[in-house]
Amino acid sequence: MTGLENLWELGLFVLAMLLAGVIAGFVAGLLGVGGGIVLVPVLFYILGAIGATEEYRMHIAVGTSLTRCATSPAVQGGEG
Repeated sequence: MTGLENLWELGLFVLAMLLAGVIAGFVAGLLGVGGGIVLVPVLFYILGAIGATEEYRMHIAVGTSLTRCATSPAVQGGEG
């Protein structure tokens, strides 16, 4: 079994991402740092758990975090 072949794995993936988002938001609010300090390592390990190759895991995690940072102002109606 590789990747997200069944609903159970998908549910765990969604739950892990939601928990990571809550923790990242808490840390960002408490310490005044960006949420990427939590999300990048979490994404790195979650990507490994779902079968992404080690060669690309960090690139995908950092790229996802940067995309989130770049699109947040546009969604909120502000300027980046």
